[in-house]
Order: sequence, then C-alpha cells, then structure tokens
Amino acid sequence: EAQDLNGAQIGWVLAQSTLYGTHVFFVGDQAQSIYGWRGAHSHLLSTLPLRPRSLSHSFRFGREIASAANTILFIKSHPLRRVLWRPYYVRGNHAVHDRLTRRPLDHRDGQFTAISRSNAGLAMWLLRTFIQKP
Repeated sequence: EAQDLNGAQIGWVLAQSTLYGTHVFFVGDQAQSIYGWRGAHSHLLSTLPLRPRSLSHSFRFGREIASAANTILFIKSHPLRRVLWRPYYVRGNHAVHDRLTRRPLDHRDGQFTAISRSNAGLAMWLLRTFIQKP
C-alpha cells in the first residue's frame, strides 16, 4: 500500500535499501490513497526512481464493474483535475458475471459489491440493507 506512505516513511525505506544494499518494491494504487490527513500523497510515488508496472487484470470482478471502474479512472486522470496521476485501464475477469444496478439486490447469496462515494455512505447502505427492524 505504497500510496499510503508519507515522505518520511518513503525516505526511511529508501535509506534502509541503501544502507543494506537490498532491493525495494513499492506496490500501490495511486487511485486509492486515503491517508492524506497524515501526509501521504499518491503523487510521491511518481517522484521515485521506479520502473512502474501496471497490475491491470482483476480476478475479483467481471467486465461490467471493470467498465464502470475505467470510467471513474478516466475521470480521475483528466488533466483539469491537476493531479499528478498515472492513468491505467483495468480488465475484469471474464469468468465473473456481474451487473450494475441502482435497485436493491437480493444479497442472500453473499455475492455482491457495493460502491459508494464515501465510507459513511457505504456504512449507511450496509446498515439499511442488513439490519432489519423488529
């Protein structure tokens, strides 16, 4: 989760690498940085002397969710956002059959994904969906 490291943490890891002559691998997703409140910024990854590689094939979701994710990733990478971010394209797993809907799903089989604009919105959806009133 290298996207959640701040400058001091990255500096420490690189210093250990230099001191001990070890190889360092940073694995992270610039689209998922959530620790900005403590100095972590995903653009720090682009300042490192790295050879970026994209892990663009998901085994967790299918093509329909991948299509929605690609739309969100495209918007995030738009130059008007003025964010140093390296866009990429994700492929869904053809063996996973998914669908997007705004309607409540029958979640009894445990096979669903909920996408929300915020963690609070997701928590409220979970409470409304899974906590039944007597």
